[in-house]
Amino acid sequence: VMYKALPTKDPKKFELQYITVKNGEIAVDKRKDPSFLTLDKDPRDVSPLEGAKISKASGGETGEVYFPYNHDGKIEHGMQYAMARFVYELKDNFSSTWENDFISGDYLAAYHDEPAVVLQLDKDQKANFVKNKSVKTKEFTNPKSAKVVGKYNVSEPEEGMFVFTADKNSVQKGSEAVDQRIGLFVDIFDASKTDLNQHVVELIIVNPNDSKDFLMYYEHPRNGEEGK
Repeated sequence: VMYKALPTKDPKKFELQYITVKNGEIAVDKRKDPSFLTLDKDPRDVSPLEGAKISKASGGETGEVYFPYNHDGKIEHGMQYAMARFVYELKDNFSSTWENDFISGDYLAAYHDEPAVVLQLDKDQKANFVKNKSVKTKEFTNPKSAKVVGKYNVSEPEEGMFVFTADKNSVQKGSEAVDQRIGLFVDIFDASKTDLNQHVVELIIVNPNDSKDFLMYYEHPRNGEEGK
């Protein structure tokens, strides 16, 4: 789910309004009775979300969301939290990273499936989705990706948030899964500061109107563009 956090008079409280895309620009889809994010720590803290809560609201979350403290062993947080924490503690300095830059190069249908290039990103922020006959639909994170072909222009209306717009001079297929969607470059498991020294970025193309509808592409480990 993508929200814009709007400040209130309370420096620890933020109004959460849904994000949408209008004519290539990121906008706020303002709704009545939104959820609020309330911090437990100082907003300037290095980990400001620890102990924070997102409220339940008819124009927001269906239930309260709680951000646990990193070393709070007294509370049962559920299986997802336990699994995530287990993975991140496997290696010292294992983390996740949201990249602010547009990271060009080849992208794959699946992690380290190196022959399966299905997306090419140019440094001038152009995207070309290509058909790769060697890639089966089940290899994609979302089967919709198997139908996506064509060129797109990519803008950055907000830092680290990229909007894909169909190129009028190109023929697209499956454009409903890409056009006017928001792209984020993240490394869910960033091992660049561990002894593994691995850094493979994922491009997530998000439908801001449906949190379950997203595409994922995996940076080719040899494209050499990490963080540039």
